[in-house]
Amino acid sequence: MIQISKRHISVCLGLLLAISLLYTLYGDSEKFESSVSRADDKITCMPNDYIDTPFIKQVKKHETVIIPDINTLETLSREELAVLYHRYIENIQYMCKRKVRLGLIEDGGWDICDEERFRPKTDSCLVYSFGINNDFSFDEAVAKYYGCDVHSFDPSMDIGDFTKGNIHFHNLGISARDEETKEKWQLLRYSSIRSKLGHTKVPISILKMDIEIYEWQVLPDIISSGDLVGTSNLVVEFHLEMSSPEQDIDRYLPALKLLKSLYDNGYRIFWTHQNKWCKFLSKCKQELRTNCHEVNFVRVR
Repeated sequence: MIQISKRHISVCLGLLLAISLLYTLYGDSEKFESSVSRADDKITCMPNDYIDTPFIKQVKKHETVIIPDINTLETLSREELAVLYHRYIENIQYMCKRKVRLGLIEDGGWDICDEERFRPKTDSCLVYSFGINNDFSFDEAVAKYYGCDVHSFDPSMDIGDFTKGNIHFHNLGISARDEETKEKWQLLRYSSIRSKLGHTKVPISILKMDIEIYEWQVLPDIISSGDLVGTSNLVVEFHLEMSSPEQDIDRYLPALKLLKSLYDNGYRIFWTHQNKWCKFLSKCKQELRTNCHEVNFVRVR
């Protein structure tokens, strides 16, 4: 008869636990590394991409990150553009002394700068909310907190238009042109939507967008048409990509041009949040970054 002591049992259990832990760590690590390596196939690291160039040193040194003029932007390397983008979009430019969280604490809610100069006026409060995904918590909270009329837009939910209290839902999406997608979703320009709803002369106090990469087309169109006039709070989820692949110059350069345009039009970041679901490890600098950011702006001038 084999005698097994408590000591032997403890050793065996310890070994099993260690094996399980190592499998968990290395298994996850291999999955993470394989996903990053697949994402990085198109990324080529030049010698200067492994070091901090004089430009990158300046970006990291200054408390306030400023996007340079377009001509300078177009001379920067991919890694310089990447560092500039992530430093810019992840830092605060305006200290809002009174923020309110409207909607869910987790994903679905948004912070609004509630200082008096940016606060929606009760007698003329109009809010546009693009990208609902069956979560009306933000829209309902805005309607309740400020008494605003809230127009909610999402063509992907397969429900018809409806009105409930101050919430007006439209089975519509937004694009840089009036079009119909292969899914038969109707998308309209921002100016077309305002015209359709009779809001061309009414300022939109709060504009919220979570529109899955369409923001890069839509926001330049809104800016060029002058339709951001009167919008004090602008909250957007920016997606360089919907998942974790590391991006190249063709994404970073237009993104920085848009962020510069928003800055030039008076918009300052007062709150920003990194979305962990789009994270990746950069190939050249080996920095943990993310392609998705929830960014909250106020218009200071």
